[in-house]
Amino acid sequence: MNEAQSLEPSGITAWLLLGLPLIPLATLAISEAYLWLYRRAVVRAMAAQRQSSGATTTAPPPVTTRPGHVALIVRSIDSDAGTGPDSAGDVLYQRFRRARKTTAAVYVAAGLVYAGLMAFAFGMQYDTLSFPAWLAFSVGFAWPAVLSALLIHPPRRRWRAAIVIGYLVVFWLGALVPTIGLFLFGIFMANVGATIVSMVVRTRRIHAVAPLVGAVLTIGGATLLVSLAVTVFVGDNPAAPDGAEMEAGRAFLFLGVLLAVMAAGPITAWLTLRIVAARYGRKRTSDQAVAMSAFWLTFAGIQSTTFAFVDAQWMIAGLVIFLVFALVATTGFWLGRRGSTIGARAPRLLVLRVFALGRRSRKLFDRFATLWRHVGSVQLIAGPDLASSTVEPHEFLDFLRRRLGDRFLDSDESIARALERLDTDPDPDGRYRITDFICRDHAWRTVFGRLAAASDVVLMDLRGFSPANAGCTYEVGELLNVVPCERITFIVDGSTDEAFLTRTLEQARENLDVSSPNVAAPVLRLQVFRETGGLSLDPDRLLRLLCEAAALSRQEQAVAHAG
Repeated sequence: MNEAQSLEPSGITAWLLLGLPLIPLATLAISEAYLWLYRRAVVRAMAAQRQSSGATTTAPPPVTTRPGHVALIVRSIDSDAGTGPDSAGDVLYQRFRRARKTTAAVYVAAGLVYAGLMAFAFGMQYDTLSFPAWLAFSVGFAWPAVLSALLIHPPRRRWRAAIVIGYLVVFWLGALVPTIGLFLFGIFMANVGATIVSMVVRTRRIHAVAPLVGAVLTIGGATLLVSLAVTVFVGDNPAAPDGAEMEAGRAFLFLGVLLAVMAAGPITAWLTLRIVAARYGRKRTSDQAVAMSAFWLTFAGIQSTTFAFVDAQWMIAGLVIFLVFALVATTGFWLGRRGSTIGARAPRLLVLRVFALGRRSRKLFDRFATLWRHVGSVQLIAGPDLASSTVEPHEFLDFLRRRLGDRFLDSDESIARALERLDTDPDPDGRYRITDFICRDHAWRTVFGRLAAASDVVLMDLRGFSPANAGCTYEVGELLNVVPCERITFIVDGSTDEAFLTRTLEQARENLDVSSPNVAAPVLRLQVFRETGGLSLDPDRLLRLLCEAAALSRQEQAVAHAG
């Protein structure tokens, strides 16, 4: 088959090419709308619970006025002090580095298998199976593997551009192979389109639900487009039988098939959503696996149009090759789990914010939690903003089924059930999960105290803390009441009024509950990580410092239990 023939698309392929740009736009719009409705529902439910919770709030526990001193041990986020190879948290930090490298390696290896098979299918379609051509096509189809490595284990900023430029140079060197230049251009344009689509789906604001929304839209949209293409094909088919009765029978048969195809789309999409949610609930998959599957399926669908341009039947090759990719990746993670030597309990991190920082707080949580989840689990007492950033597949399904109320903790029974179901084991890909708790006012203290007691580190974001936030002193005092001070970590920056923070902590120290684990300590030493310089907090440096804090906390707990 020559290049001129390849420029004449089949009817179904043409409809697919016209419809593909609509999927990312619809995914973005529907995901934004869903998260807005979800936040709105959470806010309404929390407001309703606040109105009905006054009669059940218990009296505050007795306090003791005990003068003491609070020492803030200030560490700079931009400093490497205390995070060298001999530091207490280096083992945890190296675990993170190994886990992230392993994840990137598994997806790159599976991606190379995918690229080789896609290149073979491409060569079969266009009768260009020479080794140089196959190699050039493999480089083209390997772009999502390069992108996966950059997303999962990003190098320093200056190296990212070098890697992309290096890939493009190698890719276009393939044009030196005779007669394949136009084919390479088609692969390049498919990569550009798939990259744009995948980046829309991975937008930080909607990344929690976009893969699921995109998958449902892809299934439904593909069904609709295929139905339209079949309609056009049948309408333009000159081989229609003669006779009114035959024509009527053909029309009824066609209508029945068309309705069946259109009905199959929503049913398949709903079943897919339920299967993904069920597998996630049983820990057969992870949110990262769902997101990466959506990412690679996007590339498989768009890249396969390059070799299904003439014959739409070749679209099935992209789906089959994607399934091979998924199988290789699953096998890689399974082999990684078998070879793992990590047997100790992973550290637990409790994230708190005593007031809303809006976009800054969400950005810190998203960037840091992504890294920490290679080390241990994350617990979060969430407000409406972060609750919508941590939506899990089964929670997405519960909201669609109007079961959001099941997530709210408003009784001893619901708290006990939620804490019993607390997931601190790794997923099949080695990452740990985020568990968020949305509590009624009178349940907050119970949940907070039990989570804090079981956590190795409590991280509290105090950037922007000032006298304008004086109403938040209760939360700071409650933290000192229930959490040993060696487990507490604050984040501050230039917008934090540290003098006011010190006075707040001193006041809280003087009014500790008699049951507080800190009540007998003459001096409370609290670790503070200060963000200095730069445009934003460096999550990798914060991770190293928190790994050290978690390791020291666990050592102190071991000593306390031994004593």
